[in-house]
Amino acid sequence: MTTRSRLDRDTILAAASGLIERDGLAGLSMRRLADRLGVAPMAAYRHFADRAALVDALIDEAAGNLEIPAPTGDWRIDLAGLARSMRDGLMARPALVEVVVARPALGPAAIHLAEAAYAALRPAGFGPRTCERAANLLFGYVLGFAALEAPRHHPAAGAPLFVNQATLQAGYGTLEPSARPFTLEVQPEAGRFVDHDQFEWGLAAIMDGIAAHRPGD
Repeated sequence: MTTRSRLDRDTILAAASGLIERDGLAGLSMRRLADRLGVAPMAAYRHFADRAALVDALIDEAAGNLEIPAPTGDWRIDLAGLARSMRDGLMARPALVEVVVARPALGPAAIHLAEAAYAALRPAGFGPRTCERAANLLFGYVLGFAALEAPRHHPAAGAPLFVNQATLQAGYGTLEPSARPFTLEVQPEAGRFVDHDQFEWGLAAIMDGIAAHRPGD
C-alpha cells in the first residue's frame, strides 16, 4: 500500500515501469497503475494529466538513463558511441522499447540526446539540415534494431520472434530451387538477423553514408 504522502512522481513511474515489464505497454492503464500502487484511481492524475502524459514521462526517463559517452572530437567515434549507448540502454530494459518506439520523444532528456548527436556533427562541418537528417537516421536505426531485438530478451516486449536455422531452412524448402538461386548462394543464418555483428555492420554503413554528405569530402 502506498500512502498519499509517499505517492510522488518517481514512485508512479517505477510502478508504471513494473507494469510494462510484466504486461507490456497494452497492460498499462491508470486504473491498473492505481491498483498496483494501492491508491484511489484518481491519485496518479495529480502528477500526470492522463496515460499519454505518463507514457511521455516514461520515455523521457528511459532517455535520461542512457549514458552519453564523453566527446572525443571525432564525429564518427562520438556518433557511433551514442548509438551503442542507446542500444545498450534499451536492451537493459527491453520491455520499455515498445514505449520508446510508440511515441515521439520530446522531453528534456530526449532533446539532450539529439543535442549530443548535433554536437558531434555540426563542428565537423555538416550543415544544419544534414545534422538533422543524420541524427534522425541514426536514432531510427537504433530504435528499429532494438524493436526487433527486444522480444528476444523479454516476452512482454512483443510477440516471440525466435527462428532457428531448421525453421528457416524449412521455409526455404517450400520453394523450388530455381525460384531462390541467390538465397541458396547466400545461405542466410537465422541467428545473424539481429545480433551484435549485424548492428555494427549496419552502424558502419550508416557512418559511411553520413560521411558522403560532409561538405568538402
